[in-house]
Amino acid sequence: MDQFGIMADLLPAGDYLILLLSAALHETDPPDLPPGLTWRQVYHMARRHSVEQLAFYRIKDRVAREDPDTCREWERQCMQYLVLSLTQETEHQAISARFREAGIPLVSLKGAQLAELYPQGSFRQMADLDYLIPPEARQLGANLMEALGYQDSPEEDQADFHAVYHKPPYMTVELHPWLVPPWDPGARYLGGAWDHTVPDGAGGFRLSREFSYLFLVAHMAKHFFMVGCGIRSVLDIYLARTAWEDGMDWGGVESGLRQMGLLSFARQVEALGRDWFGPHPVVPHRSRARIMEQEIYAAGTHGSKLARIAHAVPPDFQRRPMLWNRTVFAWRRLFIGRAYMVRDYPGLEQYPVLLPVCWLRRLFRQLVRRRSPFHET
Repeated sequence: MDQFGIMADLLPAGDYLILLLSAALHETDPPDLPPGLTWRQVYHMARRHSVEQLAFYRIKDRVAREDPDTCREWERQCMQYLVLSLTQETEHQAISARFREAGIPLVSLKGAQLAELYPQGSFRQMADLDYLIPPEARQLGANLMEALGYQDSPEEDQADFHAVYHKPPYMTVELHPWLVPPWDPGARYLGGAWDHTVPDGAGGFRLSREFSYLFLVAHMAKHFFMVGCGIRSVLDIYLARTAWEDGMDWGGVESGLRQMGLLSFARQVEALGRDWFGPHPVVPHRSRARIMEQEIYAAGTHGSKLARIAHAVPPDFQRRPMLWNRTVFAWRRLFIGRAYMVRDYPGLEQYPVLLPVCWLRRLFRQLVRRRSPFHET
């Protein structure tokens, strides 16, 4: 199946999944399953984006009636995530207590703070626990994790960004000395995270709402422009923006986004979130918004090569002749937009006129890689 066939399968499931998530957030009844779409397709799409529990919340009885086998599998998956969520909470308490005794400040990141914004905390599924620690405490932090029964995973570590620890059967913890990798465009701005922490009421710390929002956008952008990111990232930003609307220094947030070159990206994500998860969801989109939808649907939670391909698929391909589709696809794959290219060529941020030169350089590099006998695909 080519890229157009893959997208033709993903889009209906993604569009309907959005309606399920919006219904769960607003306690309304979701629409009936569209013709030609199965509950198994919807379930696999929910798994692809790590939103099985929230998606299942309002349609469990309906799935049980119409597809008992898928319902049993879906419910079993939700129970596994519930057990993981309870285990993570217990481990979080133990880790926080041990680091507090050692005098190491610990800042909970991402999911732990966002879970409070979901209808139920377990609906914000987390594959691991993420913490920010002072850079100088990395070795002591490693010792404490070992004392708690965790094993370092050197093959997954990034020495200047994070260390990964596993504890059988399914606990994973990441300790970050920095919020983002040093090479990330937002590293300079987000490097001051310790000046923007507040007590979490349990002896630990969390990022201020303003800084947490900036980190959410920067973290999503890092994944979006590299390998793609999923529906859950948009949902996180929508819920944070909605819950924290009052009392936030949005002027300061806008200034931070502008300094990181992410203001336009944030506006697009916020608009998409309002359309997807507001009381009256809007799907599918057209044109530019549909391209972003396609990329997000294709990426899944952790991104995929398919997301980059989806960026080049014309948003109205199902209504266009195949020759036109393939021509546009080839053009977009060759001449990637500046928002993407700047990640590989940071100088484009200041000198956008150099974009054609970067296109040529990229094309040359691709040709050289294909000729090289040492190139791994």
